[in-house]
Amino acid sequence: MKLHKWDLAICAVLSAALLVFVLELRDITPIARIYPVFVIAGSYLMILIVLLQTFFRARKPVGGTTSAPPMEKSAAVRIVVYCLAVLAYIVLMERLGYFLSSVAFMVFSLVYQKNRSRLLILILPLAFTLAMYFVFSQFLYVTLPVGTWIEMLL
Repeated sequence: MKLHKWDLAICAVLSAALLVFVLELRDITPIARIYPVFVIAGSYLMILIVLLQTFFRARKPVGGTTSAPPMEKSAAVRIVVYCLAVLAYIVLMERLGYFLSSVAFMVFSLVYQKNRSRLLILILPLAFTLAMYFVFSQFLYVTLPVGTWIEMLL
């Protein structure tokens, strides 16, 4: 029985990162804690599903083999670039604010995924950013970052 080491390693790292978020929940007001609890619980559920799939895939070989085909180099590069873009989005959100960084990240994501519809590239990021702002501010009572660079300009 051969388990996929990468699946297990990624699940372990994600579980540890989520544990940090769980420990930080103490400092959040009860009403603002609702959304993070659902996200963390959903994330742990997804990790459990991946672990179960990894375990059962290792026990029941498909096509006589238990190893996945190797990842192409171009796919690995695309994943790394996108992870760096997510990191940049997180870092820039504090500086540019929720609106600018979210719209810029979504436009980048659509272009990076080779979406050719200019209308979709323009409308979807704006509509989704406004919808998420409304959900977070009106229903979840989460204050989204305005941006330190934006505050300096105002």
